Order: sequence, then structure tokens, then C-alpha cells
Amino acid sequence: MTTLVILFIIVIAGYTSAVCIKTKGIPYSISATYYTLEHKLIFGACMTLAAMFLFPVIWL
Repeated sequence: MTTLVILFIIVIAGYTSAVCIKTKGIPYSISATYYTLEHKLIFGACMTLAAMFLFPVIWL
């Protein structure tokens, strides 16, 4: 279970880091970054992947 939480943190931190580098600043919120990206699928994929890592942890 700890591995899944660490993977969740890596996914969210990686996405946030990539957005910070791309926009040259810290975003106001994670969900607001959806509108600044050219490829909107990246936001959905990262959030879905993060949720998939947390579901088993929440259910146990």
C-alpha cells in the first residue's frame, strides 16, 4: 500500500513540476492548469492514474 501512495505522489509531483516549468510559474490550482495546456488529455490521464493508485489504499 505504501508503494501505491508513493506512486500517487510521484504522478502528482511530476505533473505539477511539468506545468510549473511549462508556464514558468506556480499554478494557482492544479485544476486551473487544464486550461493552460495544449494537450488537454494529459491532465485527465494524470488525474485518472493518480486516482487508480489511491483506490486500493482507500478501500482497505
